[in-house]
Amino acid sequence: MKRVLAIAALACLLAVAGCSTETTGGDGGDEDAAAKWVKVITFKGNAAKTSAPFKLEGGEQKLEYSVEGGDMVTAAFYVEDEGTDIMEEGGFPVVMPDKAGKDSTRMNKDGGKYILIVESANCSWVVTVYEKR
Repeated sequence: MKRVLAIAALACLLAVAGCSTETTGGDGGDEDAAAKWVKVITFKGNAAKTSAPFKLEGGEQKLEYSVEGGDMVTAAFYVEDEGTDIMEEGGFPVVMPDKAGKDSTRMNKDGGKYILIVESANCSWVVTVYEKR
């Protein structure tokens, strides 16, 4: 019984120690200070389209988009591995705006080759992917 209690106490202690570690809030020191947002790809249209492949290095990323249209706007922006067919393999959109407007969202993709897939109806759109480099 003492052994079980000792193991449980050790597990709790490790959990508390793991939670109390200090984070830097993404400041990253000198390396991040020199990094700048670089435009990786801009893609636009008014229908469902797939972009040419582009490369991400695995740094901090964001996707900015603008959607113009009336009341029945439908859009979904995907960033998938090169060669992905979302009709066969499925996928999760980075963002799915349901009304016209501009916004952005962060992404967390590993380094590699990707494509933008946009599914849309009743709207025109522009999407740009940026990466800190």
